Amino acid sequence: MAVMESTAPSGTRLPSARDAVRGRRWDDARRESPERMYAAFLAEGRTADEALRFLVALLAWPIGADAGLLLRLEHGEATVLAEAMEQVPAWSDPALRDAAREAAAEAARRLGHDRFTLSEGDEPLPAWCAWALGAPGPDAAVLLLFVTTSPDAAVVRARADRVVDLLAVAVAGRHPLPGGARLSTRQLSVLRHLAEDLTMRQIASRIGFSESTVRMESLAIYRVLGVHDRHEAVSVGITTGLIAATR
Repeated sequence: MAVMESTAPSGTRLPSARDAVRGRRWDDARRESPERMYAAFLAEGRTADEALRFLVALLAWPIGADAGLLLRLEHGEATVLAEAMEQVPAWSDPALRDAAREAAAEAARRLGHDRFTLSEGDEPLPAWCAWALGAPGPDAAVLLLFVTTSPDAAVVRARADRVVDLLAVAVAGRHPLPGGARLSTRQLSVLRHLAEDLTMRQIASRIGFSESTVRMESLAIYRVLGVHDRHEAVSVGITTGLIAATR
């Protein structure tokens, strides 16, 4: 019987099956969307400070975020709920931090009836962008991020809006389903299987329904949760506690 000779140099170790699995997991982690990573993080019951710090870290590369403030407006007066300003040494300057808090409060008031606003470019502080977390108004929660690049509203929103939406749900501390709607037992089962990245046929086989029924229930889930695809549905499901985060 012929023996296959190893082409590896003498003294080197051939990769094992465990190495291959570990490599696949690393590749999967690198492909994980920021929304899914953040949803899983929030599902672990994080504090406001932890949630804000992780959000700044997630958005450091896409939009150049390096510091952030989370505020609550009460009849126009802003209270800081959390801040993440320790990552960059410059933010340790007390005068700069005070100026940043005032800018954040002013940005919160400027939001008015809009969900998003950004700095005008002629302010002494770094550029910033701000979101109303939920409906804008006199008692809104507001996120303000300082960024290292000149923000373009379209680019910032395309890269950050969905992650910010998850923070909005966490800050609200309430179920986001519109009109008191709830998922049925069957829909919850389908959602749990969607989180496992199973195909519609695989889900149908597991729960004992036809593939067309699973597709119909998936579309119903998207409508109830106000999302457009399975990844958004899973993110909302994990964040709101409808399903457990997958590991």
